[in-house]
Amino acid sequence: MDNPVAGYSQCLAAACFQVSACYNNMIVECFQSRLMLYLVRTIRASMKQSNTKHVQKLADYDYQCISVMVKQGGLRM
Repeated sequence: MDNPVAGYSQCLAAACFQVSACYNNMIVECFQSRLMLYLVRTIRASMKQSNTKHVQKLADYDYQCISVMVKQGGLRM
């Protein structure tokens, strides 16, 4: 019996790569929203700040700083 995947290995490898990239992106996006929510709650609790506009700006800034540190290898998660 012939191998049903013979000759299709390149297509199969590309499909596997695509699926793994989608899963990876989904995990990162879920983590990003959870981290942002955590930052907003922590900032709001520590500063007693009720203005959501300022809290959101601080959380965005903190998230960008954390992202840069992780990319540079200065912060391990």
